[in-house]
Amino acid sequence: MRESGLIEFHAWLLVTCLAISGEAEQTPDFPFKDVLKESGLHEHIYGIQAHAAAWGDVDGDGALDLFFGAFYRDLRDDKTYQAPREPVPGRVYVSRGGKFIHDPECGVEIKTDCTGAVFADFDNDGDLDLYISNYRPKEEKTNSFFENNGKGHFKNISEDSGACPEDFRSRGLGLMDFDADGLLDLFVVEGDRPTRHSKLFRNLGGLRFENVTEKAGLPGDINGLGIAVGDVTGNGWPDFYVGGFDANRLFLNDKGRYREAVTLKQLFHWQSKNPTWQDDKSCGATFGDVNRDGRLDLLVGHHYKMPWRYPEPFRLYLNDGMKGGEPVFRNVTKEVGLEPLTSKAPHVEIQDFDNDGWPDLYTTIIVRSGESLHPVIYKNLGIRDGLPRFRERASGRAEYPTEEHQRMTVHELVNNSPVRYFGVGPSCDYDGDGRLDLMLPAWWPRLPSLLLKNMTPNSNHWLRVKVVGEKSLNRMGIGARVSVFPAGRLGEASSLISCQEIATGYGYASSHDAVAHIGLGTLESCDIAIELPGSESKMYRKNVQVDQTLLIKEEI
Repeated sequence: MRESGLIEFHAWLLVTCLAISGEAEQTPDFPFKDVLKESGLHEHIYGIQAHAAAWGDVDGDGALDLFFGAFYRDLRDDKTYQAPREPVPGRVYVSRGGKFIHDPECGVEIKTDCTGAVFADFDNDGDLDLYISNYRPKEEKTNSFFENNGKGHFKNISEDSGACPEDFRSRGLGLMDFDADGLLDLFVVEGDRPTRHSKLFRNLGGLRFENVTEKAGLPGDINGLGIAVGDVTGNGWPDFYVGGFDANRLFLNDKGRYREAVTLKQLFHWQSKNPTWQDDKSCGATFGDVNRDGRLDLLVGHHYKMPWRYPEPFRLYLNDGMKGGEPVFRNVTKEVGLEPLTSKAPHVEIQDFDNDGWPDLYTTIIVRSGESLHPVIYKNLGIRDGLPRFRERASGRAEYPTEEHQRMTVHELVNNSPVRYFGVGPSCDYDGDGRLDLMLPAWWPRLPSLLLKNMTPNSNHWLRVKVVGEKSLNRMGIGARVSVFPAGRLGEASSLISCQEIATGYGYASSHDAVAHIGLGTLESCDIAIELPGSESKMYRKNVQVDQTLLIKEEI
């Protein structure tokens, strides 16, 4: 039996054994510990009404820093939204000696409604600049764009950048090199009815941008909340999906020009429980290969109005390849074990949280059981009857929703429920121990934020792969596809362990470290193939040792 087949068999055997043992069934798949106070963040962000979070090393010291964007002044009357102290503005918090501090000289102080943010090297100079979405243009009149001087201090270049339109209620941010010129471009999603004019900004170099939405073949009526970028057709060019409102649309890239995948509109359509509920919509989205067939699948979260009364699952669409020049997806949500969720699930990710080689599914719902906190993560159990199977244990650790809960409003639930959702919650191995942690800044100002350290016990191996552009590839390696095989089996499709694209800005209103985090199970060495976007260039590394961060530079 081939090695990947053995892994599938062992995964399924483990599930069977756990089902037999009632005691084992009570063990959480993914234990986490809240270390927010130890990190120093609590004193800075207590009272925040966060709607954006971004990881990135802004000062080049090797430690990951954080940006939090907030609704600076909520206009709603409900006390749930009233901050216990002065509103917390959007700021960068830098890592120093294992703690996060606020550097007043950083130069980022956003006093408006941040609805998304991304750290990115837009000018290929080796440091991360910062782009921020703004939902209330009446206050700032524009989104915000900051240039990094290389030391973690920022200069506001919004006015001259060409990428910050006025009167624009933006949400999600999609980062890609859509025309393969080596510069990162930006798709900015507008998410407010009835306005519908999301924009694609082409990077001209020198931190100047041009609106090329129409030139690139995109319609002017795209609106929504979240965006996911990835090559779903396999042609080497970045496609993207927009979710939210009446969106749920996939756009395909043919060498720098887009067309909509109209054959998939009906499949991606979400039907509201009540046509008058504008909150009933899809939200964040992400691409990832959940069944290890080398194709990017799609996971979509939701922002439904009353899921504690009318539960709704997030949705998984498997990529079945191309047929007649069109991508083929199928909705396998129910078949693979994704049950309806009793809370909003805006942010979603496909990540391997226990490093067993099978990517799990995560959303920003936290279940409290006594003093324990459990994020809702569906564990990938491997393939059975041609489909991946998933198990979720966190939700069963709380009696929710009861009949009393079902009579409550969303504001009443905030203070009276063991289940709580967060608007954003990007993952990151911030402490470098090889396990992915979670940053969940609070949406409700009177409730605590969480920095959850992954405590999942196992001896599984892992690998972090960073790709650095040197010539034709953007400096961050965004869009590079990393495929991992057992050592000695490079290129064997049946032995594929992981297929990931280097990406950031997925999920919802979040930004991640531009790295492929790969779980390897018991493997102690592996082979890697890297495909560069917009070209037929490939790079290979053989017999790579595990449990390290591997830096791969573009070969000139």
